[in-house]
Amino acid sequence: MRLEMMGSGPCADFAISGATVSVGEASVDCAAMQSDHEVVADICSDGQGDFVAGAAEGRAYVLSCIIPPQRFEMVQDGEDENGPIMKPVPIPLNPSEVVVKVWPYVG
Repeated sequence: MRLEMMGSGPCADFAISGATVSVGEASVDCAAMQSDHEVVADICSDGQGDFVAGAAEGRAYVLSCIIPPQRFEMVQDGEDENGPIMKPVPIPLNPSEVVVKVWPYVG
C-alpha cells in the first residue's frame, strides 16, 4: 500500500496486513470492498476515543483508503461452433495499488 501523509503532526496508530487496514477495532478489507469503480473507504474517530469505518458529519477523518477498480482477464470457458468462448475472471487486488491517506489525529 502507498501511504500519503495528509499533513504534519501525529496520526492514529494503524496497522496494515495484506489488503486490510485497521485502526483500533475499525478495519477496512480493501479486497472485499473492491468494485467495478474506484472506492473510497474511510476510518474516522467517533469522538469518544474509538474509531469507526465510514464517514459521517462531525467525525474527524483518521485515514482514507483509495481502492482501485476491479480488473479482469479474459479466459477461455469452452468452445462452440464460432470458436472459443471467453469469460471475464477477476484479478485479485494487488495491495500495492491501494493508496492510504493518513490524516493528522490527536486522540
